[in-house]
Amino acid sequence: MRIIDQVGQQSKRPLPGFPTRGRLLLFLAFILCSVHPGSSQTLSFSAGVRDSSTPIGGQSQRVGVGATEWNGSLWVAYIGTTSVDPKGDAYVYTAYNSGGTTWGNKSQVVVPAPQVAAADSNPALTVFAGDLYLFYNDAYGNAYYTYTSDGSTWSAPHPLASGLTVDSSPAAAVFNSKIYVGLRNSANDTLLISSFNSLNQVTTVAYPSIGLNFNPGMAVFNGVLYIAIETILNNHDIYYYTTTDGVTLSAANAGAASDQTSTAPTLAVFNNVLYLGFRSNDGSENALYKYTTNGTTWSSSIEPHFGIAGNPTLVTYNGYIYLLWASQSSPNYLCSSSAP
Repeated sequence: MRIIDQVGQQSKRPLPGFPTRGRLLLFLAFILCSVHPGSSQTLSFSAGVRDSSTPIGGQSQRVGVGATEWNGSLWVAYIGTTSVDPKGDAYVYTAYNSGGTTWGNKSQVVVPAPQVAAADSNPALTVFAGDLYLFYNDAYGNAYYTYTSDGSTWSAPHPLASGLTVDSSPAAAVFNSKIYVGLRNSANDTLLISSFNSLNQVTTVAYPSIGLNFNPGMAVFNGVLYIAIETILNNHDIYYYTTTDGVTLSAANAGAASDQTSTAPTLAVFNNVLYLGFRSNDGSENALYKYTTNGTTWSSSIEPHFGIAGNPTLVTYNGYIYLLWASQSSPNYLCSSSAP
């Protein structure tokens, strides 16, 4: 606006053929309104809302949820706040809503006996072939998945990464007609990726040179699978890898390494833009995000001003992108905000 004011003050009489100040303002307004509405990738998040009816459990300072859109609703998966075995596992629950700020329809995930769906970290969700898939790791080093076609009857758990032990939380994405699950090998804190397209046909690939704190974030953007991590190095930088075949990973990309994080990152695609969410690596523990429109060049970090107690989750639903997180309270409650 100062530039326009200055232009208007250059001469009290307009030059022939040059618009007056009022006409110039109208002209500029027309140009600005003619810009494609999707040209801005900065998100205008609503005020954060805490759902005090939904306490969520998990590892201290790493609490979070899995989330996905399924059958017209936004679903979340989380673990309870009460341990049910000597290792500290808690039952896994799901809930869903239609875009509100409270989460109803809560249900414990019950799998066929004698197995029990219990975990010590955040679950993950995705949709594949019309079914809802749930992934969880227990405190004994096992990773599992189960699925449902109706939201209430779950299959028997199937193991992921058999013969290996895992910790932290799983992450999942559908890519090239398969489900890919990102895990951390607890033996050496390195990346594991399990994939499958049918029951009991799981392939696990180890990446011993990729050390990570916590679990990866995963998303598919422009036909490429992206895998974001917090490096295991002391600088806490964010790195990401890409793959076009689900096996061969690119070299580490430092496009997001101008920022550091203290928890696992999250990835989501919204309006043809890839968003990366994470928690700041300082005492404020604020949610941050950045974005890329071409998959390589990233924006600076943007702060929506939410303090979070663990891993943030970005998920899209019904024309909005949602940010989900755990409140900085005891117990931790599920919080949410959305942006169009």
